[in-house]
Amino acid sequence: MSLRSDARRIAVFAAVAALLPSAALAQRAAAPTILLGGPAALDVSRAARQAMERLQNLRCQQLLDEFSDREGRPLRESLRSTSPDAYLASLVLRNGEIPVGSGHCLSDGAAAFTANGAAIFICGTSFHALGKGAQANALIHEMLHTLGLRENPPSSAEISRQVAARCGG
Repeated sequence: MSLRSDARRIAVFAAVAALLPSAALAQRAAAPTILLGGPAALDVSRAARQAMERLQNLRCQQLLDEFSDREGRPLRESLRSTSPDAYLASLVLRNGEIPVGSGHCLSDGAAAFTANGAAIFICGTSFHALGKGAQANALIHEMLHTLGLRENPPSSAEISRQVAARCGG
């Protein structure tokens, strides 16, 4: 083989390799469905990406073994074979004030809440007031509820402390 044909093969191989998604990109989870508009949509999109990155960390994933559902099973069992970041990406993030004026977000000043385990509801003004790290942690906190974590016990504040300790501030 000539040096020229080897160079061509390498060039073709490099071009094809550049077109293929990398393994890391292929394993990366999609983003959650975000059903809210206005300034909160940007906050939520950014926070979801950050939360998904945090959930790839094994220390953060320990939350799934430390917390359990009402039957006492670790939350990790609810994931089955899904990764925590992919699970978060499968959730729907919705406006918490639907219908407008319902007062869901005003009742306790929550930044987000979960109902029926299928969606996370975002309280735009309260969510926006959180720091960027706290926004990501709020999504992780609510994700734990979608997996079956109840409150009282543990308190909402204790859950948030554990999320911050395991996943970062």
